[in-house]
Amino acid sequence: MKLRVSFDINDITIDDLYQVSFRKKLFEIVLSIPAFLLTIPCLYSELFFVNSGIVLIAAFYFYLAGLRQAHGAFHYSLGYSRSSVDIIEEDFRAILTSKIRTGKATYE
Repeated sequence: MKLRVSFDINDITIDDLYQVSFRKKLFEIVLSIPAFLLTIPCLYSELFFVNSGIVLIAAFYFYLAGLRQAHGAFHYSLGYSRSSVDIIEEDFRAILTSKIRTGKATYE
């Protein structure tokens, strides 16, 4: 005896798609900027070893925020058009890759 299951594709509802507000879009895009701006004066100050803890925390936050942003861009969940998200995703990819290479060059 075979069990047959039939369904109509139009009966499937998608509840996870929603409109993203302008404020949420802006937050997702600028999430990593404060950590990036915090690292610059710390790296160029004369008290580098005092600021190294701040730099490490800020760099860690920057990297995690960048991963979140790149993940959102990969799934097109930032609330922008596909062409805009593709450009944003390429920018995040370049920034995160340069961050990894900078860290590697620093410790070699």
